[in-house]
Amino acid sequence: MLADLRREGGQPDGASSKAHARTAVAVAVTPTGRIGIDIEYRAPDRPVRDIARLLMNETPADDAAAYRVFTFHEAWFKAFGEMAGAERLRAVAGLDAPLHRMADGVNVLHEAINADFILTLVWDGAVDAVRLAAD
Repeated sequence: MLADLRREGGQPDGASSKAHARTAVAVAVTPTGRIGIDIEYRAPDRPVRDIARLLMNETPADDAAAYRVFTFHEAWFKAFGEMAGAERLRAVAGLDAPLHRMADGVNVLHEAINADFILTLVWDGAVDAVRLAAD
């Protein structure tokens, strides 16, 4: 799949990001702007609420909110090279729609992959997210 996106120099045009967890791999490419992706395995024994609390200085309402915070934090850092900040993370914890455009124009996509993984994609710019089928 990535081979179709590469140019002569061996790199995709624009920014790219990749993530993996156990048996899952996620790749994101954008022709313009910045992009970050993260995928995490939903481990039953992972203290994900504690991790999210440390990141946003508040305990999330449930595990789903905690995984949104955790994966957003990782994807944000990959896209922008800086911490997202507690205020932004608290806003992400409260999102209930899978696709959201923040006031500053940053797009956020949260998606459950089967029951085992949670994926977050963060990007700026006016392009839409498009899923390519795996070969």
